[in-house]
Amino acid sequence: MDPRVRLVRHKFNRGVCPARNTGISEAIGEWILPIDSDDELLPGALSTAYETICNLPSDVSMIRFMNRMSTGEPSPDPPLLNQTWEYKDYLLWADSAIDAIRSDASKVFKRSCFKQVKYPEDRTLEALFHLDFSRKFKTMVSSSELVLVHKDANNRLTVPDISRTISYAPEMLKGIEKLLSEHGDAMKKWAPRIFFQNLCGLATVQFLSSKRIAGLKTILSSISINPKSLRPWTILTVGLLGSIPLAYLQALRTKWLQKGR
Repeated sequence: MDPRVRLVRHKFNRGVCPARNTGISEAIGEWILPIDSDDELLPGALSTAYETICNLPSDVSMIRFMNRMSTGEPSPDPPLLNQTWEYKDYLLWADSAIDAIRSDASKVFKRSCFKQVKYPEDRTLEALFHLDFSRKFKTMVSSSELVLVHKDANNRLTVPDISRTISYAPEMLKGIEKLLSEHGDAMKKWAPRIFFQNLCGLATVQFLSSKRIAGLKTILSSISINPKSLRPWTILTVGLLGSIPLAYLQALRTKWLQKGR
């Protein structure tokens, strides 16, 4: 094995974000490029990242690069343009891209930023980290492609798993509550569709966690925001039936989204 490569393992699977935190804490270099098990670096990817870093303004701490799907399409769609984002810009872009067929992008960022911003230490996914990061640091977005994403990988997190959906729900609940508490007002102002999406997500994990009253209150709030949307009405109807039917609904929704991507 190349002596520059070190293998660090958790004693048990703690999820994506804790793995990211552990990897970053063990890293030596200043710039971090997380890649997942379904990712493959494109030829020249590290050279592209290095050249971009060398030409960055000193106040930029993250770069978002385009990806290429294994089916040939670029991601995300609509594509990233060469520009610099602050917190508001990130929220505006995220809201505009909420219906994107393809959403995968690569992020390269400074390890020193982790003194102020870290990933969640639970099974919550990365949305909170990126919102926290964009609030504190500037991001440059690049039209260059860095990673090939394999859609057919069996271990993708987006592959539906009923038991996992239910067992992870309490941790996901805490994460979405924190996200809305810390960024909800900004979402309402600059990313209302993202706010609505997270409300629906909060209601879903409340129902999955057997918190029916809380789920009912949350989903009624989302219906008051967008009464014409089918999603909250469906969550309300199926959520009242119990966690297993709702978990199956989530699996069907994930499969439908995956067909589009």
